[in-house]
Amino acid sequence: MLKPRLSSQGGSSPSCAKASAGKPGPKSVKRYKKGNFKPDKVFENYVMGWKETVLLRKKNLNNLYREMLAGLKESIKIFRAYPLVRRVVLFGSLLDPDFFDGRSDIDLAYLGEITGKEYFFILNTLENLFSREVNLVDLKTCDKKLKENVEKTGKIIYRKGD
Repeated sequence: MLKPRLSSQGGSSPSCAKASAGKPGPKSVKRYKKGNFKPDKVFENYVMGWKETVLLRKKNLNNLYREMLAGLKESIKIFRAYPLVRRVVLFGSLLDPDFFDGRSDIDLAYLGEITGKEYFFILNTLENLFSREVNLVDLKTCDKKLKENVEKTGKIIYRKGD
């Protein structure tokens, strides 16, 4: 059995000795003198910091949402390269900024004829464009309820001839 090595400072590790040497901690940690601690002020500072964090997150999310919408314009160019694609519909969380979050995927449905190879090429191109997962649904072969949902709630972003 190995015995722990003792340092020259009576058994405590050098890092403990440094911490207990009476040196002040990091400058970001505010030290309170005895009787000078005001919990209401600490809580108020915490709440203000949290509100700033929430506002920053919302701002970043709004910027990301706008980037995704701009990416939709680019995606139309991709679909135009396939003459047998007649219509592309956006559905899902990108339609409503209240449901969009940083992990949201892009949901697109298409009506038209493309080969399997073309499907995966388009899908890969879209995922590279958006830097996130894309659900690309064929309206001719998808589930009936999904098709009804897409037609009811979706927004047409490309129609051949537009």
